[in-house]
Amino acid sequence: MAKITNSPIGNKLQDAQHGKGLKSTETRFNVLVWQRKINPKNADTNCTIMIDLQFGKYRKPFSTNMKCKYGDLDTQNWSIKGDTHRTLMLQDMKLRAEKAYIELTLTERSIDLDLIKSIVLGLGVATIPNLQHALTLFLKTVEDDYKVGDKSIGTVRKIKVQTKHISEFGISRLGKNASLEAIVPYDIKEFSNWLKKEKKLSHNVVQMVSGHFKRIMDFAVEKEWIRRNPFMSFRRKFEIKRGEALTEEEVLAIEKLHLITSLDRVRDVFIFMCHTGLSYSDCRALKPHNFLPLETGETYIHKPREKTGTSQTIYLTNRALEILAKYQDDNYCKQYGLILPVISNHKLNLQLKAIGALAKIKKVLTCHVARRSYSTILYNAGLSELATKATMGHTSLEVTLKHYAKAEHKTVLTDLKEAFKRTKLG
Repeated sequence: MAKITNSPIGNKLQDAQHGKGLKSTETRFNVLVWQRKINPKNADTNCTIMIDLQFGKYRKPFSTNMKCKYGDLDTQNWSIKGDTHRTLMLQDMKLRAEKAYIELTLTERSIDLDLIKSIVLGLGVATIPNLQHALTLFLKTVEDDYKVGDKSIGTVRKIKVQTKHISEFGISRLGKNASLEAIVPYDIKEFSNWLKKEKKLSHNVVQMVSGHFKRIMDFAVEKEWIRRNPFMSFRRKFEIKRGEALTEEEVLAIEKLHLITSLDRVRDVFIFMCHTGLSYSDCRALKPHNFLPLETGETYIHKPREKTGTSQTIYLTNRALEILAKYQDDNYCKQYGLILPVISNHKLNLQLKAIGALAKIKKVLTCHVARRSYSTILYNAGLSELATKATMGHTSLEVTLKHYAKAEHKTVLTDLKEAFKRTKLG
């Protein structure tokens, strides 16, 4: 697919638009129509209709591939005597030329007469998309990344939600057909305020979505749809929040609850996370090959994290093994190829709030609270920092695990086993 390119002539003319080097009269754009007369002695000769593009002192004459008798062409009104159909075609060519010139001017591109000629003749030259079309094209690249395995389905869904916010803001702020060039640096501030007011998003989420808007504008620059990113000076500023974690007593209080079947299944998933430190995506992605035996007959989990790909090593407590055994023949798990009955993250977190209320815990329960509780309880029980990072699968130990995997596994598993013995969970 062809794209707008910079040419030596175009660059010179572009400079002229900004008052550099050429006089203002030299940058005037005109579209003229005329006939190429072949035989002046024969008035009935059909002569080729030509279009002449003029920009400053440069010209680009070309054939319209249409002919008429000499004198039947009205060059002032762009009409052909007695031929309404070809008159409309001719006038449409004029409009295409003028529209292409305006689009190049508004987007600060070089005025390329060859490009305008191609657009006039309908040769399939790509035009610069507006904001809404650009968002669609960006999402297509995201879906392509997913197809080749470069992005997870969770990441794709998150990007689609963020892009939808940008689309809604663009329509409300600039209209459906707003050009990319219409976006100015201050719009990122207005977008942030709009997200807080209209979407009720927290400060940190707003920063994430605003950063995504900047990334899309970078995409537009890479595609040469705009010359510079209007948000290039934008920097995300996150609020540092102390994450909540449950105490051992709170975890045990949740375990002791008598719950109906649906909440009981959610509670089992949550408790399993508290005993393993697995995130929601890692828990849902568990497969039989992730469970490995020890010489002692005990079992541990070794798998790469879904988010980063970093290996994590997890010792399985008796309680965690009991939960796994409970769902070994579960119909839901078999249907969806799961080890545990992990429902959608949204539904799971909603039901966890009900469980927290029943357990009289004031903290808001989420899947990530379970993961944070796991690391906090074990670290306070004496698990070394090195082993804690290894079992959590943090990226800072990626090189260590890669080069010393065998020795690291033994160290982590030994420390995990001893740490659990010092807790009420083991």
